[in-house]
Parts: sequence; C-alpha cells; structure tokens
Amino acid sequence: YVSQEVPVSGSKIINVTLQEEVSKLDEVVVVGYGTQKKISVTGSVSNVSTKEIAKIATPSLSNTLGGQIPGIVTRQATGEPGYDQASIYIRGFGTWTNRSPLILVDGIERDMNTINTEEVESISVLKDASATAVYGVRGANGVILITTKRGQLGKPKVTLRSEYAVLTGLRYPEYINAAEYAGLMNEARDNAGVANMAYTDEEIELFRNGSSPYLYPNVNWVDEVLKKNTTQRITNLNITGGTEVVRYFVNVGYTTQSGLYRDNGDNAYSTNSRVNRYNYRSRVDVNLTKDLSVELGVGGII
Repeated sequence: YVSQEVPVSGSKIINVTLQEEVSKLDEVVVVGYGTQKKISVTGSVSNVSTKEIAKIATPSLSNTLGGQIPGIVTRQATGEPGYDQASIYIRGFGTWTNRSPLILVDGIERDMNTINTEEVESISVLKDASATAVYGVRGANGVILITTKRGQLGKPKVTLRSEYAVLTGLRYPEYINAAEYAGLMNEARDNAGVANMAYTDEEIELFRNGSSPYLYPNVNWVDEVLKKNTTQRITNLNITGGTEVVRYFVNVGYTTQSGLYRDNGDNAYSTNSRVNRYNYRSRVDVNLTKDLSVELGVGGII
C-alpha cells in the first residue's frame, strides 16, 4: 500500500484508507523454479535492494547482507584482504557440520564473494522449508539466489563507477612499555616473597631512557609492524543495450585492497598483504525465432 501522512490537528478519530501500490503488487521475486509475483509467494522469501548494496564499499558481497534482511546473521572474523568475507547464517543452524546456506549465481553454485556488486541484478533469500523444498537437503541452511544483470533494450549505455575508500583498523592491542613491565615483575616477585628482584633500578632506567636499545630494548611492535590506515579501490566499467533480437551486458571490474602491515623498504618485495582482483562478465540474449531464444553468460575472475 501507498504510505500516507495525516496531520492530527486535534482530531480524536482519524480515518485512513490506504491505496494499493500496484507497482509493488507486480514485483517479481526469484524462487527456486523461476520467478513469481511477490504477492503470490507463500514461502518466506526476502529480497535485497541492489541500490542499498551499492552504497556499501566492500570487495566481499557477503559483507553487504548484514542488517539488510531479517533472519540473516553475518559474522566477519578477519579483515585480511582477500579473506575478509563474512560467514552467513539464515535462521540459525540447520546442520551439524557445514552451516552455510546454498548460494546459486544464475543457477550455478558459486562463491558470492567473487562477484562485484555492479554485476548483481537481484538477490533473493529463501528462508523456510516451503521456499527451499525444491533443493532438498541442500537447502537445510537456506538458499541465496543471485541473478546477474542482463542486457536492456535500447541504445548502448556506458557506466563507469570508481570508488576510493580509506580503511581504518578498529582495535589495536595496547601493551605496557618495557620499564613498566620490569617494575611489575619486581613487584610480583616481592609479593611472592622472593628476595632477589628481576631487574635493578639502573636496568629499569635503561629501559625507560632507551640509551642501550640492544641490551635493554623498549619497542612498541604494534606501531612498528602495523599502520593505522590503508586504502581500497573498486572500479567497474559496463555497457548494456540491444534490440528486439539481441541484447547484451558486459562488465569489467578491478578491485584492489591493501592490508595494515607496514612496508619494509629494506626488502625487494612488499611486506604488506594485498588483493588484486579482475572481474569480467558478459550476458548476451538472442531471439532466434518467436519461440526459440539463446542465452549466453560468460564470467571470469583473476
């Protein structure tokens, strides 16, 4: 229904008649055996708005689903480039071992994190038994259906989208310095009734002033090894168009993300972690006759 806002204006009784939003009634959702009108789907099926997903700058598609759909829990265990994808759980755990949902991209089981958001046309999440019945036991943990974009009727339309992001580490361990550690060791030995102290006052002062860094080092290894910020770039170029006979969609993408390790200039190689990903996807639809059409989809990742 179309939402309405009615001013109260001191009225004790307000009568509101909602009007049907016809465009919403005709919405199509992807289900296990094709597509259906949203109003006729009886199983628990949810859709993710691709516009909302496009607002989230992340190389891993799984990280965009958290908070978008009721009944879905995502857990990201690491921020390392290339391994920062989230585990997805739909309505808890349905099996003992592999608890991940079945993920199908254009009907083929694939890793959703190798797809750029610019390639996605729609995402449907099948959550209950009636919606996942056609997948049998493979659908015990739910099913995520992803369809990629197809060619649109009309003149060629070229879209270039480039994103640049600055990533910041959320939590860094804070350690005491060497002089504080030495003092606490002495305090611990004193509390335990040990007569001999681990460090003399002169040694603790050497830790503190740094005059003898090799014998009495005081190094903050978190600051030496890790940076506070790093960068990420995601670029996609696609073209779509077609006629009544042939329609096409082609997208090429490049994603790069570096880690938080500092580069050591003494080495010939980079000491930082990094992911460089190249995506290609093409979908061509050809109407050979009134009753026969051919669909060709090609995708690649390096």
